[in-house]
Order: sequence, then C-alpha cells, then structure tokens
Amino acid sequence: MANELKWEQIRDILYTITENVYYDPPTSIQMEFPCFRFVMNNTDSKYADNLSYLRTKRWAITYITRDVEELDDVIKQMLDKFMYCTHETTYKADNLNHAVFNLYF
Repeated sequence: MANELKWEQIRDILYTITENVYYDPPTSIQMEFPCFRFVMNNTDSKYADNLSYLRTKRWAITYITRDVEELDDVIKQMLDKFMYCTHETTYKADNLNHAVFNLYF
C-alpha cells in the first residue's frame, strides 16, 4: 500500500461507506446515486525562512444522494473515518442532496 497514490487510499476508504465512488469524473460519466465525487482542490503550505517545509493536499469530497435521511449518517461516518475532515455544507440541487467535506490527506 506504500506505493499507492493518495487518491487511491481515499477511494478505498470511501468504498466502505458506499460502492459508488468517482475521482474527478468527466461529464460523459453517468454517476449512480448515492455516491461520492472527489477531487484535489488545493495544496496548503507552511513556510519558515522563506521556504516551504510542509505541504498538505486538500480534497473536496461531495456525497450525493436522493435520500436526505442518509446525510446525518454519512456525515458521522466521514468524520469518524478521516482525522482531518470537516463538513462544510449541505445543499439541494437538481432534486439531489449534497454534503460537502474538506479533507486534508
């Protein structure tokens, strides 16, 4: 597992919550719900003496479902499974419920 990419490690953990997981899916992919969609969206750096000494990737993970009742359980699972995860917001779009997380991994 040491040679796996970080996104593969994240994907494997997300599979323990739901079987539909998409890493940066193209628009041509028809996603099945409920699902996770995730993408790396930032890299945070710490500096000292004008040098970067620590870089941490931030991943945007969105859980998408038709059933609003699932959201509380999924939010709890995400916060339990990932140490550096925050739940940012929930919203509804196109009759689908979304829960957005930021993950530092």
